[in-house]
Amino acid sequence: ACPPKAGAPTSGAPAAPGGQGSLGASTDGVLTATGERWRPSSSPQKAPSLSMLEQRERWQALASDHFFRADVSALRDQLSLHAYLEALRDTGDPTLQLIQTNAQAFAVLLDELASGPVL
Repeated sequence: ACPPKAGAPTSGAPAAPGGQGSLGASTDGVLTATGERWRPSSSPQKAPSLSMLEQRERWQALASDHFFRADVSALRDQLSLHAYLEALRDTGDPTLQLIQTNAQAFAVLLDELASGPVL
């Protein structure tokens, strides 16, 4: 079988104006594969940049939380760090995901607090 020519419909559907295939845009809006006009969904997704901003804000709030800082300041060796992270994982605590997402910032915080007294 020969490969289809560029711009030729491959699904048996007629080509859209401009030779863009069945998903091409028309002058009166964007059409779906079924030829209907595209409409935004009723529940829009958050933009990735907004999600990253929210994560950064949640990390900043967590990193400044007195109770979290007290927990981290008590982690004086690898064994206690692993036990702490495993406890977060076992309880399904969302703090673990924030720590994983902000691993470098957590390491800096851990080093900073480990050099001082337990809070």
